[in-house]
Amino acid sequence: MSAPYSTLTSADYLDATQALLPSGPAWPRDTNTVFAKHMSAIANVAWLAHQMLTDLFVTELDPGAANAMLPDWEEAFGVTAGGSKADRRINLTSVISDPGGFSAGHYVALAATVGVDLAVPETATRVCRSGLFAFEVHALNTTPAASRTAMENIIRLHNRATCVVSFFYDVPPPPPPGP
Repeated sequence: MSAPYSTLTSADYLDATQALLPSGPAWPRDTNTVFAKHMSAIANVAWLAHQMLTDLFVTELDPGAANAMLPDWEEAFGVTAGGSKADRRINLTSVISDPGGFSAGHYVALAATVGVDLAVPETATRVCRSGLFAFEVHALNTTPAASRTAMENIIRLHNRATCVVSFFYDVPPPPPPGP
């Protein structure tokens, strides 16, 4: 998607600026004069400002594509920055699009976004309700520390204030497939 007038150039701005000048020998249009070079510099600054606004409306207002405003988007939604810009954008859009909730399926889906599989065919799900507003998340005891931290952070970030989630790393890894 492009913004209106996003294809304007610095020369277009110079032409528009010169068209606004009065006529006469004191206001030369010749590009080799000092006055024209001064007007060209002013037109170039206006064009750069226009390009920044175009970028703002086309790119920066979309959290999934933002570059310069990515830290602002993360701060607005309470997302802790980490990883590459692409990873940060994915994390941000997952936070924005998450409808919330407190169910086993919701916690399994959140864990999957950071690469932790909480659903194992042999044991069905490893997220269980331990009270009215309490859940236990049981993950593999071989889950790396970084994945544990990422899973706990994303679940806490998306968790409802009325729900308590406890984390346990007590599930043995599944047996290797037999011959």
